[in-house]
Amino acid sequence: MSDPGGHTQLLFALSSDPTAVTSGVEFFYSTDGFDGSLSGSFGGFVGVPYFFTSDPTFPQNGPTQFSGVPFLSYSFTPEAVAVPEPATLMLLGPAAAFFARRRFARR
Repeated sequence: MSDPGGHTQLLFALSSDPTAVTSGVEFFYSTDGFDGSLSGSFGGFVGVPYFFTSDPTFPQNGPTQFSGVPFLSYSFTPEAVAVPEPATLMLLGPAAAFFARRRFARR
């Protein structure tokens, strides 16, 4: 059985803009039924979109996604977008109060 080839991809985006691809994998493939070749790229989350697309995307903070072509199965696990830890958020209140107190004390 011969497959002339094609294109496959798993693209991820932030929920605030599902057209802005922030990570994923995509490649072109071809096979004669015995041997196959791949040519493509992958990219991890860097904070800015790689490109914009009208193709479907998966959530950047979502689970691992799986796909495949006739001679290969593959998966991509997106990196979670960094959010402040609760301890960091707890420090913001006292720090803001400290600086506000110092500011008003100088008047």
